Amino acid sequence: VLLDLGKPLAIAGAAITGSLVAMAKVTHNYGDILDETSEKTGVSVEQLGRLKFAAEQLDSSFEGISVGLKFLAKNLVEAGTGSKEQVKLFKAFGVEVKTASGSVRPLNDVLFDMAARFKSLPSGAEKTALAMKVFGKAGQDLIPFLNAGPEGLKKLGDEAERMGIVMDGA
Repeated sequence: VLLDLGKPLAIAGAAITGSLVAMAKVTHNYGDILDETSEKTGVSVEQLGRLKFAAEQLDSSFEGISVGLKFLAKNLVEAGTGSKEQVKLFKAFGVEVKTASGSVRPLNDVLFDMAARFKSLPSGAEKTALAMKVFGKAGQDLIPFLNAGPEGLKKLGDEAERMGIVMDGA
């Protein structure tokens, strides 16, 4: 009777091992994506994990967040170095681009300020055009994400943390 169990147990063991290997690969790829995006945007891996989860819950995408953050960073740096067009853009939203010491504010902080402003804007073509001006072509897809406002984004980020899907940068 024990000999009859050998083959099914070997098959089950192989299936479990294969599943664990697949899970490890997905986790590794997820970490690589967050690391690469962190390098390109300056936003921490931990915060990107929170934003990724929020984007996916709000019918946006992590790809859209990544592209939007890069465009926002470009606009932020240009405003910080005195580009009149970008200074005017951030001023129209009431979003500060510099800290009290004169350095450019952290990108994540500016993103949350922008989300607060977008949440209060009425839906329509003007909102879409503004989103695209701030976040590039990805801005259109980020509107559901931005409409959550900073409170909604924080709440979803906290949920991702509780679920254990937020990685730290270590």
